[in-house]
Amino acid sequence: MSELLDLVPRHWLWVTTLISILVALALLLLRQRFATQEQMTAVVASVSDLAKRLDGEVDRVDQRAGVFERRTDLIEERMRHMPTSDDMKALQAGLALQNASIEKLNAKSESHTGQLASIADQLGMLTNHLLGRGER
Repeated sequence: MSELLDLVPRHWLWVTTLISILVALALLLLRQRFATQEQMTAVVASVSDLAKRLDGEVDRVDQRAGVFERRTDLIEERMRHMPTSDDMKALQAGLALQNASIEKLNAKSESHTGQLASIADQLGMLTNHLLGRGER
């Protein structure tokens, strides 16, 4: 170590230059480190901002998905209440049976109407006969 210190007075220019270069390098490294930290802080802030925006977009997409799920549920509920082709066939068969029974009732009512008309004619003739007897 003493030999190294003996060299300093003889080579003070080189030693001071070397120390200046080392100090400059250290300062440059420190400056670069702090600049990198500032850049990292800015990057972290921008990533945080992007994460907030992404959360907002995710919430919007989630809301839209909820709306679509509710619409799908409503459509499925409506589809459950819609008649199937088998239901429609059964309904048509039931309507055909009702139409047939209505036609039978119409035929019976027409025959009863004819019977009632003939009874009314007979009552009219009987009434005329009785009235004609009463006048005599």
